[in-house]
Amino acid sequence: MSMVKLVNINLKLSEKLVYQHFNLELNQGDRLAVLGASGSGKTSLLKILANIHQPDSGELYCHAKRLAYVFQEPRLLPWLTVSQNLEAVLKPYQILKQERHERIADVLKLVNLQQALKLYPHQLSGGMAQRVNLARALLIKPDLLLLDEPFSALDLSLKQQCSDWVNAYVEQQQAVLVYVSHSPQEVLSISNKCLLLNAGQVYEYSVDNQQTIDDIAALCGQVEL
Repeated sequence: MSMVKLVNINLKLSEKLVYQHFNLELNQGDRLAVLGASGSGKTSLLKILANIHQPDSGELYCHAKRLAYVFQEPRLLPWLTVSQNLEAVLKPYQILKQERHERIADVLKLVNLQQALKLYPHQLSGGMAQRVNLARALLIKPDLLLLDEPFSALDLSLKQQCSDWVNAYVEQQQAVLVYVSHSPQEVLSISNKCLLLNAGQVYEYSVDNQQTIDDIAALCGQVEL
């Protein structure tokens, strides 16, 4: 059974056609890269998958038990420390205090931020805040992980580290990843599927060999990402 399925999705934004009779099916372990110009419908797709934006018509079938949505901006609560920001995410799950602390320690170790436990958001660099943002999402052990250009402000080496952490998590948990970006190089290294959105058209690829990656990169070169 698929984890996520979109059936016959139609969507217009400001009278602009974004999706027409669009279908998508994602299974456990799928890592979908979504590329396209601004306004092409990348974020709209994430919002439809998260069930926070309704298409004009069509159906969403989602069997994920835990969903995490990582925005481009960290959106940390400024009056809470890093530890408290993370703990706030776990409170609705009725997890014992000892386990909460263990999970927080483990996820901060994963993103190499053990030293930031007691810092407030204003004391973090941009890269540190983005890593806390990612840690907050992984903390709930989502089986559907939606990433909306979360690493765009990071330098190349830190982007690669974050991508490696996400890739390892998805592989270990057999979660579904949907990763939105403007950069083919950033996402193709961790995806096994790709959508390219362009002028109301959706091009779908399976990322299974270097030739496919080269073809996608070439097509991206013809689109203003």
